[in-house]
Amino acid sequence: VAAVTAEEKKDHNETLAQLHRTIAELEQKIVDLEGAEAKISTGHEEQLEEKDAAIEKLQAQLLESKNMDLEAVIKEQETRIASLEKVKEENKQLQLDLDHLRK
Repeated sequence: VAAVTAEEKKDHNETLAQLHRTIAELEQKIVDLEGAEAKISTGHEEQLEEKDAAIEKLQAQLLESKNMDLEAVIKEQETRIASLEKVKEENKQLQLDLDHLRK
């Protein structure tokens, strides 16, 4: 049976202690990386939410712009219809006047 010397036991204990420190450091790095990953994930979510909000705002502006364009077209058509109705009435009156002159 080989006897373990005090020096070998001391070396073994130092190696174990170093391994424990290394494991603790690696565990801390894992915790740090997980925290960084969560922070990045949250940042991406916030960016996506901001992007979605900006898209919704632009869509609302586009819809409002289209509505304003449609309102302008409707007013233009209403004016045109009123003008055509006026011309129709004038033509009707001219036809009556012409019929009256023919008699």
